[in-house]
Amino acid sequence: MPRGKGMQVDDSVLRHKIRKLLKRLNIDEKEFVKEETGFLARDFARYTPPYAVFPSRGTSIGTGKDKKAGEFAMLGDLNKIFFVPDDDGIYNWALKEFPSGNIYKRDRIIGMGVARSIAEMEAHHRRMQNPRTGRIRVFKLEQAMWVSARLFKKYYNAEKKKVGISKASLAKSASFFNPKIRVPAWVSRHFALARGSARLDVKKSKPSGIFKASAPGITHLSAGIISRVNKARLIAMDKKLVKRFKHEAKLVGFDLTKKP
Repeated sequence: MPRGKGMQVDDSVLRHKIRKLLKRLNIDEKEFVKEETGFLARDFARYTPPYAVFPSRGTSIGTGKDKKAGEFAMLGDLNKIFFVPDDDGIYNWALKEFPSGNIYKRDRIIGMGVARSIAEMEAHHRRMQNPRTGRIRVFKLEQAMWVSARLFKKYYNAEKKKVGISKASLAKSASFFNPKIRVPAWVSRHFALARGSARLDVKKSKPSGIFKASAPGITHLSAGIISRVNKARLIAMDKKLVKRFKHEAKLVGFDLTKKP
């Protein structure tokens, strides 16, 4: 279940009737659990931003359009907290007149200060972020920091490379359990930095897939979405097994007349 900006899913992926069916058919339950847990982690990654439109059908963790949506959201956040003067001369004027502290126009504050480096921009960005969601807090116009066009472009180009790291925290678990799952490069490039873990736990011969993830974007996984994903995964497993083994499924209690 979600906790803060992280989440932990610790479920026996199989219900009782599925376990009975696997045993009857002599299917390796451990491998089945690993595969299905991978699909579960993948589906959670699908619902983790960025996405161009809210996920509905399909199995893709993210598309090129989703990546662009994330980059656009990043640009929007940076435009809120940084002001780039149209003329470099205005930036240089502010730099000279207000070497430290706020920028004034008459008696009114029109800026929080002038950034001289990427490090100063990063500090301001982190200060204005909501640590739980990673998005920009509510702010006032006078809290914007002035930067040159050159610095802004350089900082944005570096920041947009981080798009996909929230998805990566879950996609990494998906790949651990099921290496056949396709992960887009703009997500998998963050695997080394993604915060999370995955393991197969076997207690009393009942394997369970366990994975944890922590990233700002995971806060978008509401209780409703988690319930929706879990339910859809169980239905998919039902359909998969029922399709392959209709006769045996009847014997262990599947209702073959019920449509998902």
